[in-house]
Amino acid sequence: MTVNGRFVLDRMGVAFYRVIHKIVGNINGIGTSVRRAGKRGEGNMIDSFRKTNLAAISGVVGTVFLTAAGAQAAPVSLPQTVITGLGTTWFVQNGAGSGTAFAGDCDASGFHINDATSTTGDGDMYDDAFGIWIDDVAFSAPDPVDLTGNTITAGPASLSGLNVTVAYEFSDSIEAVRSTVTLENPSGSAISVGLDIANNFGSDSSTTIVDTSSGDTVFTTTDTWVVTWDTSSEINTTAITTPGGGLTPDSVTDTVFNCAGSQGFGASYTVNVPAASSLSLVFSGGIAEIDGDDDDDPTEAIAGIPSLLSFAGTGSTTAPSGPAEPVPAIPVGLLLMLGTMVGYLGSLSLRSSKRSAGKR
Repeated sequence: MTVNGRFVLDRMGVAFYRVIHKIVGNINGIGTSVRRAGKRGEGNMIDSFRKTNLAAISGVVGTVFLTAAGAQAAPVSLPQTVITGLGTTWFVQNGAGSGTAFAGDCDASGFHINDATSTTGDGDMYDDAFGIWIDDVAFSAPDPVDLTGNTITAGPASLSGLNVTVAYEFSDSIEAVRSTVTLENPSGSAISVGLDIANNFGSDSSTTIVDTSSGDTVFTTTDTWVVTWDTSSEINTTAITTPGGGLTPDSVTDTVFNCAGSQGFGASYTVNVPAASSLSLVFSGGIAEIDGDDDDDPTEAIAGIPSLLSFAGTGSTTAPSGPAEPVPAIPVGLLLMLGTMVGYLGSLSLRSSKRSAGKR
């Protein structure tokens, strides 16, 4: 592809370049070894070189091609249940998306975390959480979504002129989720949208704010995290801005859509996405005591917040980048054709090297 009149490699080009570069390097190495054997008068070694190194080429081709073809997420349909290495269980699904973040009922959310269960088996942590609304329209996951390890990625879906992608990554080391919302603007003009996030807590009417980043029990737009619990076992830690984040919410609230109660956490943002650019917002949530030891001591959850923020990353927004592009998948037919071509080139190289060695 060309950018400003200069030829550059896109992701597909880079993938092919790396494959060809590695294979050609091996072919050249084989030819050099055979020529050296001929110079030393070791003609009887040429057949050995040919057999062993053709096997090596096959191995390299197979490894590189399988890597290129296998670095794709697995398509799956919702709902999905993710059980982490720590033993936390997360339930992800698509809702009807029939309401807004701060009005409606349990059907208000689109793509969301329906619930979570701690390592000790305590459930009902959420009554739908980490749903996203763009200009009051819920983001719903197109089918299928991608599941790679502990990460479920949905989208892109077009909302208000933006291509929206949401990824939930579940930690294997702490009881936490990181939600990354990516907004891509494919147009030639800047786009400004309203973005809402809403978490409905399973603690319902017993929800009590225990602590905030400012050290009090009142959550405001200047706070970066809040810890709530039901005075029993359902502890929720929500971080909306990690250290270094450059986007502050316009407003926050503890009243969201009604799902066995309207108690929860919500935040509203005005997001400006420059032309032909993309940016990401990162939200994170911890359940129970975060470290996986127990589920009834909120001071332990507060102590686990540094781990939660570390897992979330270094900032809630990233600087605008170039246009977002999906990671390309190299078609199997093209891989086979390329493999045949490389094998043929390798054979020619070996024959030429053998003839040169024989003349000497």
